[in-house]
Amino acid sequence: MASTTNTMSSLALVLALLLSSGGIGGAARQLQELPKPDLPPLPKPEVPPRPDLPPLPKPEEQPPLPKPELPVPPQPLPKPELPVPPQPLPVPPQPLPKPELPVPPEPLPKPELPVPPQPLPKPELPVPPQPLPKPELPVAPEPLPKPELPVPPEPLAKPELPVPPQPLPKPELPAPVLAGELPPKPEIPPLLPKPEPPKPEIPAIPEVHLPEPAGPKP
Repeated sequence: MASTTNTMSSLALVLALLLSSGGIGGAARQLQELPKPDLPPLPKPEVPPRPDLPPLPKPEEQPPLPKPELPVPPQPLPKPELPVPPQPLPVPPQPLPKPELPVPPEPLPKPELPVPPQPLPKPELPVPPQPLPKPELPVAPEPLPKPELPVPPEPLAKPELPVPPQPLPKPELPAPVLAGELPPKPEIPPLLPKPEPPKPEIPAIPEVHLPEPAGPKP
């Protein structure tokens, strides 16, 4: 009973220290510093004795099983003796008979040629007709006079090309402007009037009257 009271008091102290301490590390350190009580060794538990069991009966020895009788394999039949074929006697080669040549046929008699017929008399040719007189050709009409061709107009005079204007004189460059002074405005030269080229006159086309062709003479 005294040992149980000591253990209970030590456990209560440990719990009080754990509650009073701020952290687990401090409580563990205080537990290590506490004196450990000398506890008696625990008694070993008593094992009940085992009951004496009767020994197991030995199995009865069974008689060995009879071996099954295997069938006797049949003996192989004897191979029948094959009769030996008699070897043929060598026959000497007989000479082959010569083939009979065919008898050439008798030449056929020449056929009698037919007698050529006598030439027929030439038929009399008809007398050619006399040539017909040539028909008189009509007199060709006199050739018509050639129409007078119109006189080609004289070639137009080439229009006079305008004289190219003379090159303008180069403008004089102004003097360099000093800082703070405005440059004077350059004078623009007046533009020259463009010359109009003269229009070419188109000549009038003359009328051509062709003479009427004369009909054929009766």
